Amino acid sequence: MLIGEYCSNGCEDLTQADEFVCGTEYEIEHVKEVLNPDGDSLPFSLHEDTQWWDDLGWQRDGSLRNNGIEVVTHPVTFDEALKDFIKVHEYVHVGELAYTHRTSTHVHVNVQNLTDTQVKTLTMLYALFENVFFNFVGPQRANNIHCVPLNYTYLPNKYSRPLTELVETWSKYTAFNLCPVRTLGTVEFRHLYGTGNFAIYKAWLTRLRSLWNFVYKSPEFILHDFLLGGGDVKSLQDSIFGAGVPLADTSSTLIDVKLAFV
Repeated sequence: MLIGEYCSNGCEDLTQADEFVCGTEYEIEHVKEVLNPDGDSLPFSLHEDTQWWDDLGWQRDGSLRNNGIEVVTHPVTFDEALKDFIKVHEYVHVGELAYTHRTSTHVHVNVQNLTDTQVKTLTMLYALFENVFFNFVGPQRANNIHCVPLNYTYLPNKYSRPLTELVETWSKYTAFNLCPVRTLGTVEFRHLYGTGNFAIYKAWLTRLRSLWNFVYKSPEFILHDFLLGGGDVKSLQDSIFGAGVPLADTSSTLIDVKLAFV
């Protein structure tokens, strides 16, 4: 069964999407001014109810300082997400402290068009290659209580359970968040810090798309058989993320994932 067939929150139907689709949440501080699509200045007029302008949702965020706001997008393709990034940062005028340790950039990746088995595979591949993602964002994110690595938690003890049970017992503040699977039909990547750097966002989104593409385009791939059959993990990383991504240390994560299959 496709995940989208039991998505429970009335979310947009993306079960037929045949490419990577995502939505992004941008947290930004030290906001001096916000412009709407007509170029009108709306300084500090945002409130906690989301206002939609030009397919972007804007709202105040009380957890952020200095007129902090959160901007969210609709589900969009990879190329559209890059255009949205540029649009967001054209509309927001910020000071020097716009991206502090309190800000982050969360990306929800559509999995409505994947089966339960594929989402479980995506989860296990993420768990195996978690350091691919943390190597990109740096150690400061691994020590953030709102972005906890899976191998810092009790969750590896539950990897062997069916996807439905995993979702029910998952923690929202893990770096890879399964909780939205049943409500939004997405998995959330919480790793990326707040940034106005387009190249960083594009490189990050490329890693997420690479993981999703591998799972979507290789439905016959069975991680259990690959690992227990002695498959080369380094070659698998290259197959997923490309040879240009530095090899991750999987010495501890590999054990966690293998134990799920015992």
